[in-house]
Amino acid sequence: MSARALILAVLAAAWLAPASVARAQSIADQVDAVRDGKVRMSFAARAGVCGDGRGGISTSGGFARMRRSSDDWESDCEPGPVRLVLRIRDGDVEAIDTYVGGRWRPAGQGIRDLGVVSAPGAARYLLALARRSEAGVGK
Repeated sequence: MSARALILAVLAAAWLAPASVARAQSIADQVDAVRDGKVRMSFAARAGVCGDGRGGISTSGGFARMRRSSDDWESDCEPGPVRLVLRIRDGDVEAIDTYVGGRWRPAGQGIRDLGVVSAPGAARYLLALARRSEAGVGK
């Protein structure tokens, strides 16, 4: 192996190692590590899902604009990703805020940002949370 190939192999291994370590922990493991605070995550939305960044979400098949509560006004509808904020108290997820569009503000104290997670992984986590939760998030 040439010196250049060896250097490239070492750099690739060093670059990939943190990602593989992060993937080793499931979403549930990372959320369960938070006793009190918020956990953020983002994942890809399916085609046609868009939102105004304030909680208004449309699944109407890719319309460029989204109709809100007024017949006189429309807001822009930005395509995904889906952004979730899990609000956790005493180790239990008490509420989930869902957004599409907009952007995160910088994470402050008490906020754990999982970054972008896989959509299937997020779906598995949320379904498991719904099954086991006695709080309102289970409904």
